[in-house]
Amino acid sequence: MVSGLGKYSYLAMAFTGAFELVRQKIDNDWGLAVQKYIDNASEYAEYKNKMNEEISRIRAELEAERKKNDEAINILHDNNEIP
Repeated sequence: MVSGLGKYSYLAMAFTGAFELVRQKIDNDWGLAVQKYIDNASEYAEYKNKMNEEISRIRAELEAERKKNDEAINILHDNNEIP
């Protein structure tokens, strides 16, 4: 019925993947509700965002340390303490 509406209908777009998910649930006898899949995807996206923020923070810290080390090396070079 939904497929007869055409793949660009709002209803067809809203159900994209839903029928496949239901078929998997039936085939595998899974007791998960579709809402659980939505919640899991939402939790994953939130976790991914937090990890990306943490990676950015760590990269900034590393860059700051690299700059400090470069400055220290330049001072040592200027003072002829290292070749």
